[in-house]
Amino acid sequence: MSTNTSLIPNSRKRSALERFGLDALLGGVRIDRNMTMALSILAAVALVYVGVLGIGFFLERSINTMNAQKQEVLETLPATDELAEFAPRAQAIQEVIATRPIFSTFADHFAAATHPNVQITHFALAQENTAYLVEIEGRAGSFETVGQQFVLWRDGTDFVSQAQLGEFTRTADGAVQFSATLTLNNQYAFFE
Repeated sequence: MSTNTSLIPNSRKRSALERFGLDALLGGVRIDRNMTMALSILAAVALVYVGVLGIGFFLERSINTMNAQKQEVLETLPATDELAEFAPRAQAIQEVIATRPIFSTFADHFAAATHPNVQITHFALAQENTAYLVEIEGRAGSFETVGQQFVLWRDGTDFVSQAQLGEFTRTADGAVQFSATLTLNNQYAFFE
């Protein structure tokens, strides 16, 4: 007759969790509430320490990268002596520009003085003796529009001292091609 008997008492049987869990690792040390709190604080402090080390490493790497980029930029800049040498020339250019209207100012006046039905096809600046000229070629829908444009340049602008109408012809599509030469007032002489 065979019976199944165990030498371990029933009350002392340990589950797998007890045999391989935290209790087994600590060697039978009982973990109470205070010990749990202390371990939690220790884990949190360890996490913060690792985080601070990681951020420090990241910031140090970022600073090194920025220093390398700054050095590259500084190597591409001209020497300070060259900049100091250029400064008086830049000041002289600025003084010349301050005494004369720049071309964009003239272009704004010219655009405002152009008839809406006139298309400018050629625009050239020239100097003849002491006079500054604008040579223009364009297209208009009719001879009347060309006349209005000529009067607008001659009488309606402050930048033209004299306007001369050159050749004008009717094209196959009925438009009128024309040429004109405008003599500028001295205040708009932007090149010498």
